[in-house]
Amino acid sequence: MKLFKLGTTLSVAGFAALAPFIAHAASDINVKGVIGPSACVVDIPSGTDLDWGTISWDSLNKSDFTTLSAKTATITINCPEGTTTKTAMWIVDADPSSAMVGRNNSGRADHGDSGRIFGIGIDPVTKNKIGNFVLNPVSTTVDGTANVTNFGYNRDAATHSTIPGSVALMSKWAYYTAEEWSPLDASNKPASGTSFTWTFDVEPQINKASQISATTQVPWNGTAQVNVRYF
Repeated sequence: MKLFKLGTTLSVAGFAALAPFIAHAASDINVKGVIGPSACVVDIPSGTDLDWGTISWDSLNKSDFTTLSAKTATITINCPEGTTTKTAMWIVDADPSSAMVGRNNSGRADHGDSGRIFGIGIDPVTKNKIGNFVLNPVSTTVDGTANVTNFGYNRDAATHSTIPGSVALMSKWAYYTAEEWSPLDASNKPASGTSFTWTFDVEPQINKASQISATTQVPWNGTAQVNVRYF
């Protein structure tokens, strides 16, 4: 019993001696967060729906592709005031399985290149591909400065390089679906700015009339999905 009491006495005495230190023990309150870049807004002020209306089957070429007149599409990228960045854009075909390789325009790689075409659907009667459409670059504008000559590109969009691997002439190439494109400054480097504009000629090409049903309406449509990143 004495040992028990003695042990109890020592324990109490020991607690009394350590009490000032134990009273200051505490848990942590961790505070954290992330400050992200300001969001830029991508828009298509020219309208997301381009409509060629009803085209007579008789007007289609019977033995060759029919290239329709182009319509203009404008893509804008506007960042918050005071924000300066560089941009890169890549465009995805929503229906690549229906894209039909056609015939290039003279002097430009476009409808005849499988990597540059977008699908416009399947004829419900003949089950043939209806054709394709391409995006031919016209110009870029960065903070009011226009460039109607060159654009920069990264051949593999999946790598998201900050430096376009090459420079190309707008007049020679339609958009390539595996590439990432950047507007350039006067030194052919990715341009920095707050406001960016891309202008494209959107040009459909229809299959030979012999491959398209002449007895019923054949609606066609396609979608190009625009993606933008900043660096």
